[in-house]
Parts: sequence; C-alpha cells; structure tokens
Amino acid sequence: MGGSQDILRWSGLFGLCLAAVACGGGGGPLVMQRDDGALRLTVPRAGESNQNACFSPDGSFLIFTRFARGYNRGPAQIMRLDLAPDAEPVALTSGDFDHVNVPYGCFDRTSGRVVFAADRDGANDIWSVAPDADAPDLRRLTNHGELPVWIEPVVSPDGSALALEADIMDTTNEQDARAAIVRVDLASGEATRISNTSGDQDDRLPSWSPDGTQILYQHRDPAQPNSLEHWQAWVMQPDGSGAQNLSAGAVVDQPGPDTDLSWMPDGRFILSSTNPGGVEHPSIYLLPVAGGATIRVTNEPDREDGAASASPDGLRIAFESHRSPDESSPSDLWIIDTPAAALP
Repeated sequence: MGGSQDILRWSGLFGLCLAAVACGGGGGPLVMQRDDGALRLTVPRAGESNQNACFSPDGSFLIFTRFARGYNRGPAQIMRLDLAPDAEPVALTSGDFDHVNVPYGCFDRTSGRVVFAADRDGANDIWSVAPDADAPDLRRLTNHGELPVWIEPVVSPDGSALALEADIMDTTNEQDARAAIVRVDLASGEATRISNTSGDQDDRLPSWSPDGTQILYQHRDPAQPNSLEHWQAWVMQPDGSGAQNLSAGAVVDQPGPDTDLSWMPDGRFILSSTNPGGVEHPSIYLLPVAGGATIRVTNEPDREDGAASASPDGLRIAFESHRSPDESSPSDLWIIDTPAAALP
C-alpha cells in the first residue's frame, strides 16, 4: 500500500474525493494519507470515536467499537466495515449500552462470531454476535453478574475458553486500579484467575497467541506500582505458569511503556503502542518475541497511535489514531503496510 492506486482504492471506501491527500470537509481538510504512509479507514463524525480495529479471519472486513461521546465514552456499538470500495460501517449492536471488542482476537474462529464485553441486562458480562447486520443473533456467553467488571475478552484458537481482564479493586482512580487475567471455560462457565493471584499487581488486555500456547498481557512494572506510564509486555501459559517479561528482551534506547499489545499472525512479533526514547506521543512498534531490536511501524509525531491489529496474512496493520495531540480526543481507524523487516 501507499502508491497512488492504493490511495484511490482506500479513499473509495467512503465515496470521497478520489485523489489525494486532503479532501475538504467539516472543520478543515480531511487527511486521507499521512506522511508515514498510513491510509484513513473511518471518517470523523461529530463527537464519535472509532477504536479497536479487529480483522475478520479472512481479512475481508474489520470489526471495531464506535463510542458515541468521545474516546472511551459510551454508549458504544460493535461495528462492521467491509474493506471494499464504497463500503460504509454498519452496526451489529444497539447504541443503548457499552458494547466493546478488543483490537485483536475478537473472533471465535470456530463459530465465526464476534465476542465482546457489554454492560447490558444489569451485568458486566461477555457476549457474542454474528457479523451480519441483517441477522446479528446476539448471545450471552457468561453469567457472572455485575462485579467484578469483566472486559477485553479473547477466545482461544480452539474455541474452548475465554481470557479476559477482571477488575479486582473497586475505585474511580485509574492509578489505584488493579486487574487480573481470568480464564473462563466456555463449556462449564468456570472462571480461574491465572495472573495477579496475590491481588497487589496489575495485569490487563490479554491476547491469545495464534497457536494457543501463550497468553500475552500488559503488566504494570512492579517497581513502579503507582505509575500508569510503566507497562511491560508479558506472556504466560494458559494455566498462568511460565510468566515471562518480553519487554526486558527488547533492544531499544530508553524503552517506553508497552501497551495495547497484540500478536502478529506468525507469532514472531507482538504489536505495541509505545514511546521509546522519551518521544511525547506513542507510535506503533513491533517487538520481537525472541528478543532483539524493535521495528517502528507508524511515525506521525503529533498524533498518538494505539490498539494495533494485524491482518491474517500479516501484510497490513490497522490501528486507531487520535484526531489531535490530546490523548483524550476522539480517534479514527487507519491502515498501514507491515514493515518489510517483520515479514517472513
């Protein structure tokens, strides 16, 4: 991607001007391609924020979360966007509750259904929906109730279990919040905490490896327990054993926090939103699982990029980018080529 034909192809998703880099609209020019080569997938609408891009198993469409009132401010809907000219996003859920998917691993590959967290029916549970706007067929997968809050669900490759993030401290102060990774057996409904069993750490956003042997998660640096700027990429086995710090093996000057983690399809790299070397705004990087130099994916100095997700063939990466340098500003979805150095 990045050539003139690709610009035409992707700008055609929304029937907008076919040329170029900027189209007039709204409060100013609508940038269709950034200097780093990323191409726009969603068009801003007043107040809304488009987040958590997740490729379908065949790579033909994206699932994402549309927040109605700004970044992470619900109510929120699960949306589908076909990656084809003139396609427009369509809603798979209502706009009455918070329905939120993860940016990678949102599909149950055994059923083809989309899995997400929702605060509907007086609980904070996990649901699924068919990716068909004409017949969404909403189903509830768990029945644990209102508390603890369960979010960020991902399905194991064999479809037998969920991994999710469970709040373990009731607080409105994000700095004091603590979470753990929980595995839920879908047949029995049994839930087992597999990380932070002591309750004094903070583990978030699980991501099941493509081969099902590991769970990636975001771990707050125990040396900085009261800072939201010190996160590391860890992996463990599905039973919680064998925890390993992947950030420690990355070769990078002045490492930044590794957040919004997800796998590349071949399992050799993970995607991270980070700002190494003291860069003000995070960008998307590839971190080698076996250790070594990181690879930068996005490079737009005045924007914060996060929640990256790789296509099934590993050739493209979708991500969210804030509309201004303010990290609380709404975001839109973009897509960029995977750097050649990370391809098999």
